[in-house]
Amino acid sequence: MLVLSDVHLSRSYGMATSADLAQLVARHTHCELVLAGDVVDLTLDAAQVTAQSSLQAALAPHQQLVGAVRKHVRAGGRVSFIPGNHDSTLAQNEAVTELRQLFEAPNDDVITLYPWFLRRGGLHIEHGHLYDPDCAPSHPLADPNPNHEGIGNALMRRFVAPNEAYHFAHKNQITMSSALVSAFKQWGPQAPLIIARYFQTAVALWTEAGLKGHAVRAEKRQGEQRIPSYAEAQDVPVAALLQLLATAPSPTHHRAWDVFLRLYFDRVFAVGSLALGASMLASAGLGAALGTVPLVSSAGLLTYGGTLLSGLGAGYLLSHLTKKNPYGDAVIGQLKAASLQIRAATAADLVILGHSHVEVDEPGYVNLGSFGYGRKGRPYLLVDAQGRHEKQVFVAD
Repeated sequence: MLVLSDVHLSRSYGMATSADLAQLVARHTHCELVLAGDVVDLTLDAAQVTAQSSLQAALAPHQQLVGAVRKHVRAGGRVSFIPGNHDSTLAQNEAVTELRQLFEAPNDDVITLYPWFLRRGGLHIEHGHLYDPDCAPSHPLADPNPNHEGIGNALMRRFVAPNEAYHFAHKNQITMSSALVSAFKQWGPQAPLIIARYFQTAVALWTEAGLKGHAVRAEKRQGEQRIPSYAEAQDVPVAALLQLLATAPSPTHHRAWDVFLRLYFDRVFAVGSLALGASMLASAGLGAALGTVPLVSSAGLLTYGGTLLSGLGAGYLLSHLTKKNPYGDAVIGQLKAASLQIRAATAADLVILGHSHVEVDEPGYVNLGSFGYGRKGRPYLLVDAQGRHEKQVFVAD
């Protein structure tokens, strides 16, 4: 097997990445090519765009790679897709059909899609977004729903793509303060308008989170009905899959309060409270700020109200400035913990994940990092018939 993850191709970026991947595929015609999620950024299209059209548009600029995969298939090579959060709609039937036509597969067995994970004996491969609350689906076996997805995907679809804010693509760990600084560097005088559009999107996501309980329940029911057949196909006990689902974190987009905190609305309200309090104090005058104005007067009300609001806002912000960003690199630990749970529940010898864009190579667990955004080149994994693996980094000819 030639296994890699997080290639992140789209109609707008990834040209150099796809050229390198085409070379890599050509070098390993004897291998099964396993693409473990986020191969194409289908979340750049609006929800109403069909998976087939989205896939066609995303791969249209990458004809060198398309040609390399076609040659791989013609030579008898197999290609296995495991959808990630950015290309979850690959699990739709029309997308699978499009992949087979695009790569000129002679039969359905040559190009296969595994909606949750791929299992070969003791080898377990999946993308890993199930274990990241910000990107997790309601159920890994439910039909993908672009109108109800993780907040990371939703922001890509509703904010990043419409505003061509690709600078923020795949930066779900960014803090509010660093995002604001980056926005002004990127857009200059237009930054306030872009920021306003972001908050418009964020408010919509927050509102929707409290109104889509019916969608969550329907998706969970659909996924649960598919567990027995998927467990049988992957030769994993049903009880093991149920255990994994029970220990997986609840998706952020299921609860309005979690979305409120994750999108830093608590910090926004604190800043607003501080600003309003300061404005009230200024209106009351400096003398009132020293408490020389009776409380029953209008100036007194402004003074005491402003002191309270600015104090609360400043106190909340100061308390959080001294704390470590709770989301910074959190997904690395979440995926490592998930690998232990997968090994324990399914008796896997080796668990291969992606999603975090951070490489890990430990006994029993490998994270592929990102072929598209690797910190030290373009990493991939070779796995032989006995399950032995070797991590390598692509070097262009």
